[in-house]
Amino acid sequence: GLKRRGFQIVATALGTPEKLSKRPDEIDWTRPTVVVFGNELEGVSAEVLELADAYCEIPIDGFVESYNVSVAASLILWEARRLRLEALGAHGDLEPAEKNVLRAVYYLRNKGQFVSYASQLLRREPPQWQQDRKLSWGEKEFDVETYVDGKYVRKLKAKNVVCHLWDGETCLGEKYLYKEGRPCRYARAHQPGRSTLNLEKLRDQAARYQVGHKIPELLENMCNRSGRSPLSDK
Repeated sequence: GLKRRGFQIVATALGTPEKLSKRPDEIDWTRPTVVVFGNELEGVSAEVLELADAYCEIPIDGFVESYNVSVAASLILWEARRLRLEALGAHGDLEPAEKNVLRAVYYLRNKGQFVSYASQLLRREPPQWQQDRKLSWGEKEFDVETYVDGKYVRKLKAKNVVCHLWDGETCLGEKYLYKEGRPCRYARAHQPGRSTLNLEKLRDQAARYQVGHKIPELLENMCNRSGRSPLSDK
């Protein structure tokens, strides 16, 4: 099998008097190599240990008895790659033509799968939160904000949403919470004279942004006008 094809077999295992284990940096990774990792409970099988050309053991400090297999694989393969680059100047020995063939096979295997996957997603039922809002996939549209030349730029308009920080005249988010120049992502929903202010959400946003004394005082005044205490239950 693999040995006849010129591969050395390295097994992750503790050494024995007959076959001492090596650190990852003591193994010749310039040779074609197969690394076999065992699980934490049983380790590598007896058959593999018998066939192995070398045992590899990762040094561990402290009171940890072993690494799980994913960590062990990451450490050993990273070290193998590093040593191959150091010794050979490249990781892998494929010719450019062979690399192109391998890349072409990969592309062919995945051709068209994205379209199929996206189609399946679009055919799914809307998630529960959208069903609760009586919205479908096609009816929901979010703002996308980006930061260009030091300014916030809104690329898409929002619809079917409300601004919970709009008091009918001012967006309290723009005035007190957001960075200077940043617009409210729900600005399209601002309707003069029609308040959509939600005091609970305003409280949450104030706590999130931690803007100092302005918001608590503002909240206190608003809650007093509405007959509610800022500490009342929702």
